[in-house]
Amino acid sequence: MTSNNFDQQRLKDLEDNLAKEQELLKQFEDELRYERDPINKAKYQRDIDRQKQAINQYQTEYQELKDKLSSESSSQINNVLQVNPSGTPPNPQQSILSNVSAGGNITIGSINQINSGTSPQNNLTTQNSASHPSTIKIFLASSSELKEDREQFEIFIYRKCKEYKKEGIFLELVIWEDFIDAMSQTRLQDEYNKAITDCDIFVSLFFTKVGKYTKEEFLKAWDTFKVNNKPLIYTYFKDVDIKIGEIEEDDISSLFDFKKKLKEKGHYPTKYSSIDNLKNHFGDQLTKLLPKLKESKEKSS
Repeated sequence: MTSNNFDQQRLKDLEDNLAKEQELLKQFEDELRYERDPINKAKYQRDIDRQKQAINQYQTEYQELKDKLSSESSSQINNVLQVNPSGTPPNPQQSILSNVSAGGNITIGSINQINSGTSPQNNLTTQNSASHPSTIKIFLASSSELKEDREQFEIFIYRKCKEYKKEGIFLELVIWEDFIDAMSQTRLQDEYNKAITDCDIFVSLFFTKVGKYTKEEFLKAWDTFKVNNKPLIYTYFKDVDIKIGEIEEDDISSLFDFKKKLKEKGHYPTKYSSIDNLKNHFGDQLTKLLPKLKESKEKSS
């Protein structure tokens, strides 16, 4: 693939990504508009802020690439006019691409028109007829020492959300940051534990210690699973080299005690050596689980 062809393909990919990001942003904004629960409102606001950041990044890259191709496109248009001086109107797809090259705005309708060859009106009908996706809630628990892994896992789920949306599945990640700004008449951890009972999947990450609240969250998920057969529980332990001098006796003791309790319960955790290793394993699990969870939710509704 030549450099120009690569840039053109990347431009089309960015158009597609922008359309998906804008559609997801609108969904979050619609949910926020009618939401009354303060915890959910805080979560949707955080999702909206994240969406806007992603859209800004895509728009910046798109604009830079469009500027790069602008002069090349102008040259190509001039060549076409010289070959076709009769002024025969180009087809709709060429018109849209020419508008983009000239600095015109991109809309979801025009992007889909390029990809499918249909008119914006027909595409709008297709969008309106799409069924509302089934929401699968994933609760993530971890200690503060795994902050970076937690953030990377959040990005991973966010990307998977876009991937599975076309299959009628919406992934919603529940993390402690969603609860910080929410008012509660009880302690915040009680609100956190309550959210666990509403989730479909519970994921916990551990490294050198098991904090009091993370342990409490796991036990809450375990007790809920025994009663409701949900949430499905995934427990991961990070397995990497660490300096002996960095280990605290109380921390490592809490880890050993927790592992012992897991063994007594017949629950065996999975080790991961890197964030990519974690994402690959959990991604495989999602592939197996999500169709069944979606089917179960559709039957119950």
